[in-house]
Order: sequence, then structure tokens, then C-alpha cells
Amino acid sequence: MNDATEFESSLAGAIDFFQNLHRKLGTLEADAGLQHDKLHTVAHSVAAIEQSQQQVQHSLATLASDLRTQSATLRQELSGLEQRIASADRIGTLEAQFERHHAQMEELEQRARAGQEQLGQFAAQAETQCQRLIELEQALETRDQFSSNSRSWNPCRDN
Repeated sequence: MNDATEFESSLAGAIDFFQNLHRKLGTLEADAGLQHDKLHTVAHSVAAIEQSQQQVQHSLATLASDLRTQSATLRQELSGLEQRIASADRIGTLEAQFERHHAQMEELEQRARAGQEQLGQFAAQAETQCQRLIELEQALETRDQFSSNSRSWNPCRDN
């Protein structure tokens, strides 16, 4: 019986061992299932991340293209603004020249007015002189007439 007891004891130990092994295998299977689910979830996440990365790369390429287009547009606008600034500078120069010419015109107008005043004064003086000459001519004519009448009546000659 000893052998049977030993065998029974060994068999009970083996049964305990296999039951324990079976429990551990069940736990391992459950863990493996969880790991498989986690791995499946990670694979889906990686695929989603890769898809997002492709979308991001596509978006970045689109943005780069848009930036190049905007950059070209901004360069054109900047060139236009630079031309406007140059035009504004030219306008400023022209305005300064206009102001100088305007000041010169005002000075010329003042000189012209002064010249007109002087011309008016000269005209008045000339008129006065002309009147004076007329008066002198009349006086000379009167004297000449008196003188010619006097010659014909020369008391010294007739006597």
C-alpha cells in the first residue's frame, strides 16, 4: 500500500500541479487576450497616427504652397507699394517745386503790382510833364506872336 499511497500522493500532486498549471495557462491566455487586444488597439492607433501624419504632411505641403503664393503676392504688393512710395517721393518733390514756383509767382505778382504802381506814377508824371510842355508851347507861341507883333512895331526903327 505504500506504493499505492505514494502513487496516490504523486497522482494528487500531479493533479494539483496540472490544475495549477491549468489556472496559470488560463491566466496567461487571458493576459495574452488582453495583450492581443492592446496590441490590436495599438496597431489601430499607429494606423490612425500614420494617417494623421499623412494628413499633416499634406496640410503642410498645402500650407507651403499657399505661403509661396502669398509670398509672391506680397512681393508684388511690396513692389507696388515701393513704386507708390517712389511716386509719393516724386509727388513730394513736385509739390516742393510747385511751392517754390508758387512763391516765385507771388513775388512776380508783387513786383508786377509794384511795377504797375510805378508805371502809374510815371504815367501821372508824364501826363503832368506833357501838360507842362503844352503850357510851355502855348507860352512860347504867345511870346512868339507877341514878339512878331513887337518886331513889326519897332519904335526904334520907325523913328
